[in-house]
Amino acid sequence: MVPQTFPNHPEYDKYYDVWTRIDDCLEGSEAIHNAREKYLPKTEGMASDAQYGDVIYNRYLNNATYPEYAHDFFIASTGLLKQKDPERSVASWAFRFAGSPKHVLTVLSGMTYMEHLQDNIRTYSPLIPLNEEELAFLEETAELMQKYPTIPCNDCKYCMPCPYGIDIPAILLHYNKCVNEGNVSQGKEAENYKKARRAYLVSYDRAIPKLRQADRCIGCRQCVSHCPQSINIPKEIHRIGKYIERLKREV
Repeated sequence: MVPQTFPNHPEYDKYYDVWTRIDDCLEGSEAIHNAREKYLPKTEGMASDAQYGDVIYNRYLNNATYPEYAHDFFIASTGLLKQKDPERSVASWAFRFAGSPKHVLTVLSGMTYMEHLQDNIRTYSPLIPLNEEELAFLEETAELMQKYPTIPCNDCKYCMPCPYGIDIPAILLHYNKCVNEGNVSQGKEAENYKKARRAYLVSYDRAIPKLRQADRCIGCRQCVSHCPQSINIPKEIHRIGKYIERLKREV
């Protein structure tokens, strides 16, 4: 007897890659590294070098640094769901989302503890489909997560050395660290402006020597083609440089 197979539900196929990325992000550095080229693609030079490409790529992979604050941000984002409905688990939102489409008959769950099973039973006894307001709330939460204003630098240092001595990874990673710590202020009106301004400038000068800071970038773009993440490095460096100059002027 030939085993019968069934196609995935369209919504499953649509969101599978997104769910996988979120899972890997929550797992952290090991999961990102184990996925290899899925998140850390080879440069054109690595791919075309049949003799040494894999060796160079493995060195790059070992040196790459995953920003663990991404994990912290996802954890913090779940606070929005708990604030919306303190009585519901975060997982219940996901299962209600999965079970709400009209033609979904079965939702599979991977459970580790009895508490997970009990929570799932509560969610589906009976299932209360998401209403329009709740769907809009989830959409807003997802958009917020996508807009998290960090730069996808993993510190591989393929952009180095800069011909003008700029420490590109240090500048980008310092910016990301300050975003994560709440020390990137949007203006003087912000409640924590003075504290954030001082924290950013002091830590910037401590982390990056004067002659290697963002204001020395001339936009030669030599670094751009070397970045596996396709970051527009001069654009980001200039943006950070202008932000720092504004902080220095706004006493």
